[in-house]
Amino acid sequence: MSEVAELERKILSNDAHLGHGAALPAQKDDLNTPVIAVVGFVSAILTFAIVMGLQATYHQYANTLHAEEVVNVKSDATGNILSAQKASLNGYGWVNKDAGQVSLPIDRAMQLVVNEYSTKAK
Repeated sequence: MSEVAELERKILSNDAHLGHGAALPAQKDDLNTPVIAVVGFVSAILTFAIVMGLQATYHQYANTLHAEEVVNVKSDATGNILSAQKASLNGYGWVNKDAGQVSLPIDRAMQLVVNEYSTKAK
């Protein structure tokens, strides 16, 4: 035999020895498919819930920041107006001096109205 033929015979005998060309026997499936499916489904639901929770938290925080920065900003003019209104509600003064109209604190005015109507009811 020639050297090439001898070499081919050795290669083919080694392939047969290693199992190349022989049919492999069927193997048992060791995967627990239902458990894998349940774990995958539960993981997907949890991921969705976490993402929705994070989005809700982000939007709540963004709305809070918006309210602090834009909506609840008080200018100096607003502060001056509010302090003037509080002073007129809580102090004595003349509304119309010629007509004899006076301004009293709101708490005192409410007390006088309650007293007036309670005496009329008796």
